[in-house]
Amino acid sequence: MKRLQCLDELVRLERSDINLQEGYVRVKGKGDRERLLPLTTDATQRYLRVTQNQLRRAIKKYPLG
Repeated sequence: MKRLQCLDELVRLERSDINLQEGYVRVKGKGDRERLLPLTTDATQRYLRVTQNQLRRAIKKYPLG
């Protein structure tokens, strides 16, 4: 059950919940209770790599020009 709760929290993340400059993620749990989770350097690098790849795919699919 705990894993499903964690998964639900991750699915509900919004871009504004991730603060790369300060190094944390704001997670909302049961009862809209908020927790701040630290981002490690490794996690930040993975996030940026995934985001960069998604952006590249979107640009190829929907070119601006």
